[in-house]
Amino acid sequence: MTTINKEDYPDIFIDNEEMPEEDTKLFREKLALNISNNERMFFMNMREKELGEFAAEADVILSEYDNNDEIYIIRYYYTEYRIGKGKVGNRSKNAIYTINLSEALSSDLFPLLNVHETLLDWLRKNDFKGINYFGNYEF
Repeated sequence: MTTINKEDYPDIFIDNEEMPEEDTKLFREKLALNISNNERMFFMNMREKELGEFAAEADVILSEYDNNDEIYIIRYYYTEYRIGKGKVGNRSKNAIYTINLSEALSSDLFPLLNVHETLLDWLRKNDFKGINYFGNYEF
């Protein structure tokens, strides 16, 4: 995985002094567990994003083009997320909006997939394939 040089993107790296307590706890707990390498990479990168990578418009964490279920995950600002389904122009109106990653990961994807499954379970089932940690830099 390539490391982003923070000096090259000074307008993106702005410290977040108010990470939600739920996410602080989530990162602490998940990174202390014996989890798969892909899951560990996900939580490590998402923690870094929430700590200091401001997404003024949209940070595409997962594109609908990178999975068979056409699920997309977009991060706004530091910790707000939209989870939806469908390709651009044909997106479902049932998008899920959350104020932190903890809430996003525990969201039931039933409105999108017609199956009761949390986003975290869905990501694990797919071994975190398609996650893009550099979406905020693709401008």
